Amino acid sequence: SLIAAWIDEFWSDAELATLDPDEEASGAGGEERCATDPGFFGPYAASNPEEDFAESFSAYVFDVPTETPEQQARVDWLADQPGLVEFRERAVDADLAPIDWLFEPCG
Repeated sequence: SLIAAWIDEFWSDAELATLDPDEEASGAGGEERCATDPGFFGPYAASNPEEDFAESFSAYVFDVPTETPEQQARVDWLADQPGLVEFRERAVDADLAPIDWLFEPCG
């Protein structure tokens, strides 16, 4: 699956070991991971792999400027996945992208 490939690419075993499956996603839950991994689009994204994917996908679709090479790697990975470029093209065609929207910074 796409999420499994995402996790394999961007989440280390050490990061996965820190997750509590019963904890709801929150910025507070991802602050520590966010502070040590510049690839996350904010602490909420760092709360779990699914939110990381969702926030990165949002950045990709709406052409949000990346601030680090690690964030760019996430966006590039999404661009290389079959079927996802259409979401971005639709956002551009609807004049929804690019947007000057920044995520809550890490740290």
